[in-house]
Amino acid sequence: MKRSSAALCAVLCAALVQMPAQAVTASVLPLVLIDGTWAVTRLSSGQTMPRGVHSVLNFVGGKLTGNTACNAVMGRYTQSGDTVGFVGLASTRKFCAPPVDGIETLILKSLGGAQKAYVYGPIGQRSLRLSGSGGTLYLVKQR
Repeated sequence: MKRSSAALCAVLCAALVQMPAQAVTASVLPLVLIDGTWAVTRLSSGQTMPRGVHSVLNFVGGKLTGNTACNAVMGRYTQSGDTVGFVGLASTRKFCAPPVDGIETLILKSLGGAQKAYVYGPIGQRSLRLSGSGGTLYLVKQR
């Protein structure tokens, strides 16, 4: 029994080693849920978040809460593989001074048009890219 288990393990390990990395990545990462807390690091314009300006989004069980660097944001989302959709997005309407007002506009536009969610990076250093017709948001997972 030990010999057959060792032989089976050797065959399976050899098959895994020979698989192209892209095939493993493509089949695994789209299945990662976006649930959790994420901080926006870069906007679709390529602009990084200015020092002292923070936007954190919480995705939990289909509900989105968080802030857009100035106002609170809330809504619902669905995810199936790498496809994502947001509905019922709303935010508070507090006045936001420049440049935060522009950042907030880009974040809301990107969320509203998001169609794809890509989670990448090793566990403990996950990154998320939300992209679609409204632009792209780059986020990093918070602990």
